[in-house]
Amino acid sequence: REVLCVLANISRQHEELSKVTMVAQTDALTGLANRRGIQEQLEPLLLTDSVTGALLIMDLDNFKQVNDKFGHQAGDTVLAAFADMLVETLPETSFVSRYGGDEFVVFLPNVTKQETCGLAGKVKEQLAKQFPLFVKTCQFGVSLGSVFVPEDGKDWDTLFKKVDETLYENKRQSKMEQHGEGKTEK
Repeated sequence: REVLCVLANISRQHEELSKVTMVAQTDALTGLANRRGIQEQLEPLLLTDSVTGALLIMDLDNFKQVNDKFGHQAGDTVLAAFADMLVETLPETSFVSRYGGDEFVVFLPNVTKQETCGLAGKVKEQLAKQFPLFVKTCQFGVSLGSVFVPEDGKDWDTLFKKVDETLYENKRQSKMEQHGEGKTEK
């Protein structure tokens, strides 16, 4: 009897620990992995020799205007809906997470550069369909940066630095195009 009580207690503690771990690694608003989830789940995966794919960072353009014009509740609804749209649009094997604020990190395993561009186009298209009011009134959109594993690196710090640089270069280029400063080839 005592052994059964001890086993039941251990089992209960294990369940509680699993719940606490899941809560700690999950973004409360979107249900996606959060920064801690990225650290615990994605970072070790990237170090695996056989892993290939694309690491993307997505930043919602002019999201502050959505909050300012329509309120933070609307902004929260947009973030949750965008997260759902990413999960529905991207392959099931994707690792989708909310890095923080209006930034999302995605890992697409075993994809080519061409497939990645196609998926990025689908995300932009779905965003425009899902949020036409915000696109029109706030020039709401999404900017992306991407790097490839293992070509651009294997460790999180190297990959994240490169993908972040790519994102901000793409955002800068997009702003230049919006202001009629022309497009440069990269």
